[in-house]
Amino acid sequence: VVVHAHDARLAGREVGVDGPPVTIPGLDLATDYDAYLTETCPGGEAGYPRGPLSFTTLEEPLPVNAFCDGAVSLSCGQEVGGDTQLGVLAQAPECGSGYISTPGLWYTFAGNGDDVTLSTCNSADFDTKISVWSGTCADLVCEGGVDDAAGCGGNTSAVTVATVAGTTYFVLVHGYDGEAGPFTLSMACAPAC
Repeated sequence: VVVHAHDARLAGREVGVDGPPVTIPGLDLATDYDAYLTETCPGGEAGYPRGPLSFTTLEEPLPVNAFCDGAVSLSCGQEVGGDTQLGVLAQAPECGSGYISTPGLWYTFAGNGDDVTLSTCNSADFDTKISVWSGTCADLVCEGGVDDAAGCGGNTSAVTVATVAGTTYFVLVHGYDGEAGPFTLSMACAPAC
C-alpha cells in the first residue's frame, strides 16, 4: 500500500504488506489522506495502482481497549463506562447469539470459581451485545454470548458465565445491526450453584 497524504511529510511513503488488514503507522490525527493500493505481480513487478481511497483520521486516538490486547481489567462489583462508537470491529470467533457485526470495546477479568454476570442491562440507549471468551487474544474460546436479556429494557444485555479460578476471560461489549453508543458495564459475582 502506498499512502499519499495531503500532508507532504508522508507523501509517497510505502506501508503495509500482505493485508488486509494493513496497519498504517505514523498518521496524524484529524488529517486527510489518500491511499493507493498496488499489487505485486509474479516476478516482483508492480501492478497498476488503484485509488485514491480517501479517508480522514480520527480527531482523538482510539481507547486502548478498542483492541483485545488493550482490554481493561474488571473486578467483582465494579462498573465501568465506555462508548462503542470509539471501538473497532473485532476479528473474533462467534460466541452464542453475540455474533460481532459492529465495533466494540474489550474488558478482561480473572476467574475465581464464581458465576460472573456481565451486564449493560438498562444502562445503554442502544441495542447491546456482550460476548465472553476464555483463552488468549490470539486463541479465544467461547464461554457465552448474548444479544438481549429478559428484563433488560431497550434490548440491553446480561450474560452469566461459570468461571474457573485462575482462567483469564475476555469480554467484548458491542451492538446489534450497526447500533453503537455509550454504556455502563457491570460485573457481579456470586458463588456457583
